[in-house]
Amino acid sequence: GWFSRFLFVFVILNAHRFLIDKGVVMNHRIAILSDIHGDTTALEAVIADARAQGATEYWLLGDILLPGPGREDLFDLLDTIPITAAVRGNWDDCVLEALDGEYGLEDPQEIQMLRLTQYVMEGLDPKRIDWLRSLPLMEKKEVNGIRFSLTHNLPEKNYGGDLRPANATENFDQLLDDQTDMAIYGHVHKQLLRYGSQGQQILNPGSSIPAPLVCPILTGCPYKTIGPSMR
Repeated sequence: GWFSRFLFVFVILNAHRFLIDKGVVMNHRIAILSDIHGDTTALEAVIADARAQGATEYWLLGDILLPGPGREDLFDLLDTIPITAAVRGNWDDCVLEALDGEYGLEDPQEIQMLRLTQYVMEGLDPKRIDWLRSLPLMEKKEVNGIRFSLTHNLPEKNYGGDLRPANATENFDQLLDDQTDMAIYGHVHKQLLRYGSQGQQILNPGSSIPAPLVCPILTGCPYKTIGPSMR
């Protein structure tokens, strides 16, 4: 279908709470957007779909820019949605490192990143870079008593293969502490729901970015819905 062609995936969290004082039930729907990678077309489609499903807020798990061509047009789309949490991905860091002069002309990959960053900056308001710099590697959120930890990869390391789906549980325990009921991360572009050694849930919403673009472990997948039984 049309959705599988887009380089993006989101997850809707349905947090139902009973408002005792008003006697009504509120549906809290959170769209989790991970690994946009500069694809404005995909972002536009996913935002439209999330709105159709009643998303009331959005969490971003990083890798907003590159290698796709999205620049200010991509951020203009993000401006239209209520983003209440965001973390910084490794591709975001690559853009910042290129701007900070950390790359040279000896390594072909660094040359490519310098050129990609030059392209991005030719069509991007500098305030967007200030925003990227301000993003943390980890953010904590609480919704209806459920405590979430949001990262791109590990809490102190937004790159590497530590959290590939087949890795040992002890690797995933690095996402968890005694103040976390569910850890949500991106980066590996694989949809995943598993448990830490103490029973907390770990979620990755996945991505449908074609494998040759970013890393060799990617596969496409749809979005999914998880409900109030997430504990």
